[in-house]
Amino acid sequence: MSTPLETGRRQEQGLSQERRIAVQRPSGALVWEKYYPLVIGAVLFSASARIPRTRLLYADWGLGLVGNVISASSIIVAYLLTAATIIPAVESKAIVQKMREWIFYRLLIKYFGAGIAGSSILLLLSIAGRPLAGLTHQAYEIDALFSAIWWGALGYTVAAVFRIVRLFLTLLLAQ
Repeated sequence: MSTPLETGRRQEQGLSQERRIAVQRPSGALVWEKYYPLVIGAVLFSASARIPRTRLLYADWGLGLVGNVISASSIIVAYLLTAATIIPAVESKAIVQKMREWIFYRLLIKYFGAGIAGSSILLLLSIAGRPLAGLTHQAYEIDALFSAIWWGALGYTVAAVFRIVRLFLTLLLAQ
């Protein structure tokens, strides 16, 4: 009877070279790339929770900004969904073949999902902000919590979309 360690070694020997590379420990740059949208979102969440000027619901400029973010988030969600659905539909194209050869193709698809999810959450939060602003002006805690969550979602979404665009352009320009 073989031990789990021996079984794991036999299975690893059967992996292709490309798969073994993916199994190895990720570099610091890859770890940063995976998590920097979360870090930026957390920093903006924390900063907004501590800085009263960042409250959205009762600021003169707040609802105007929220309205612009609703428009931008709608466009970003539509763009990312379109791009994510077109990629499998054009598998015979050279760019898709190049992407499939890339080791981190699945990671790029996950990044698309993160950008879509972040943009959708930001869109829903922004839509919810308008009725919340119509509540009472005494709801300082609601404004503080909503604003912190909204700024955190905005930071995460901007970083996630930037990551997708940067990686996609890098891939397009790769030879």
